[in-house]
Amino acid sequence: MTLSVGAQDSNYSSSAGLGSVDEYVREKNPGLIHDVSELGVTVRNGTARLEKGAELRGAEVIRVVPDGPAARAGLSGEQRNLGKAILTGAFIAGGLVFPPALLGALVLGESDIGESHETIVAVDSERTRDVEELERAIDKSHEGPILYLSVVRRGLRNQIRVFVRETRE
Repeated sequence: MTLSVGAQDSNYSSSAGLGSVDEYVREKNPGLIHDVSELGVTVRNGTARLEKGAELRGAEVIRVVPDGPAARAGLSGEQRNLGKAILTGAFIAGGLVFPPALLGALVLGESDIGESHETIVAVDSERTRDVEELERAIDKSHEGPILYLSVVRRGLRNQIRVFVRETRE
């Protein structure tokens, strides 16, 4: 019995850029990350926890376009805590002496401890539980230049007014 192995034609050109991690993730998981150009944000399906303990599903803001409508309204996207990075580094350094500490670094790195998320849970008082519902609600709200977003930030629900189009008078 003879087995043969052939190379796959990859059409790879050395002049082509490798692309970013975001581009790779979008290519492999097209439903995972969405750009919402009307707001100037990038979102993914996520959850937010209110101070009272209730958990709400919505569109988690992971990136805000500088000077975009959402940035002008006060959204800031995902924010990382420097303390988490320092603690993860300490676990890795400890792993050099005590290898099981590397497991702690892995767990901490995968958690959202020390991160602040903003999650859009409604548009113009219409509840949105995921990215698709967010996009449908924005499409239905194209009557005026202003959208009102209900956003959960640091356990509190906030009402944010976003000017999506400039009015010309």
